[in-house]
Amino acid sequence: MKMVRVFLCISKADILSDTTKMMDNLDEIVKTYRAIADIHYSVAFKACTQLRYFFTEKPSVFPSGLEGLLTKNADGHLVLQNRHKLDNNTRCKLVKIIIDYLIVQDKPTYKFPAILQEVAEEIVKYFPAERIDTYFIPYSAQNSTGKKLPTRGKLYSRFLNVKRSLSLNKAKTTQDKGASQTFACSEHEKLAYRSLLQSTINFDQVRQNWRTSYNFRRQKLNGAPLEYFNTFPALRTPAGCTLLLDDFNVKFPGLRGLSLHTVWPRIGSVVVELLKSKQIQHNDLQSTFIDMHVQSVKLLPFLFLPTQMRLKTTKRIFKLSRIEMAERFFLHVADYTELEVKLAERREKLKESSSPVHPFMVAVGQSVNSQDHFVVIDSYKYLVNDCLSAMDLAFKIFHALEIPYPDETKKIWQTIDYLVYKVCKIIDPGASVVVGEIEQKLKEM
Repeated sequence: MKMVRVFLCISKADILSDTTKMMDNLDEIVKTYRAIADIHYSVAFKACTQLRYFFTEKPSVFPSGLEGLLTKNADGHLVLQNRHKLDNNTRCKLVKIIIDYLIVQDKPTYKFPAILQEVAEEIVKYFPAERIDTYFIPYSAQNSTGKKLPTRGKLYSRFLNVKRSLSLNKAKTTQDKGASQTFACSEHEKLAYRSLLQSTINFDQVRQNWRTSYNFRRQKLNGAPLEYFNTFPALRTPAGCTLLLDDFNVKFPGLRGLSLHTVWPRIGSVVVELLKSKQIQHNDLQSTFIDMHVQSVKLLPFLFLPTQMRLKTTKRIFKLSRIEMAERFFLHVADYTELEVKLAERREKLKESSSPVHPFMVAVGQSVNSQDHFVVIDSYKYLVNDCLSAMDLAFKIFHALEIPYPDETKKIWQTIDYLVYKVCKIIDPGASVVVGEIEQKLKEM
């Protein structure tokens, strides 16, 4: 009997000892996992979230379910055949089928981009080997490293591309309809048009004839700005920009009262703040003597990734540096001799890339703050008061003459358009990232 008691005592002590060791080990395991979670918080969160999708029943975004949608499409059958292991090709097919369906349906309940989160959840539930962050990652004000993350993923990229294409097609269709549309012009309008073909010293009369002949003149534009300048001598005079502003106001009457000098200061201060937070190295950014408006306009291109360009003559692809991109947006030269050299070089580059002429901003002068500011289109220069007036005029000339934004500065002008004028609300992904950063900062102000 004593032996049994001793045995039981020993066994209980051993058990207590082993339990203590197990608890110590468990504490170590918990600490280890916590450390891993701290380092890889976003990865751990995505993994846990993805597990939740498997065990949470939610109604399908699609009436017949994701599988039902795929079975109605030839590419969908190919995706289903590779259900257990998708490659990049089948993923792209899957995304194309889904986004095309959602856009065609255009239901009020489909709120983009929020609906893409639900679609991504359904994808990883049906395709267990897939990761949700491949398809959609929502905007995050702060991740585990303290950085902001823009909305991204295959679904979001496809959505932006399709919407942009639809917008361009719609604009082209509208332009084609406008080109083919003929207006019943009165003799008074035709007489006003013919008067514009001749030089005159009475600019008030020119401006009156310009407004009177608006509809008749628009039929003659046809996307050829230089021909327009060659046709109407008044455009080649220093006051010619007034006529183009009149056309912009007729085309966009809702923007007549908009003043860039009122809207831009808040945006400009955010631009400078973002440039400094990204540690952009530029002498003008570090100087305390440069006007904030000049800083924000001149250095705005440095918020964007360099643009890839293709020479249409040789098909050679090259990438512009941020400095080159900035110069094509806002050119600063010391004197007028240097300006003429730069303009000749610019015309040659446009000819090499077969790009249409377009307006851009120029500042002439040694001092950054005291300069002559111009908007230049080909060899024609319009003098303005300051850099904000230059940006405002350049933007309005683009739309008055129906000139598309050039590839090298397209994202920059789209950002300005979206934040200030809101003429076109569809923008490239590269511009949407910068717009998101600026809008977030504006909300925090």
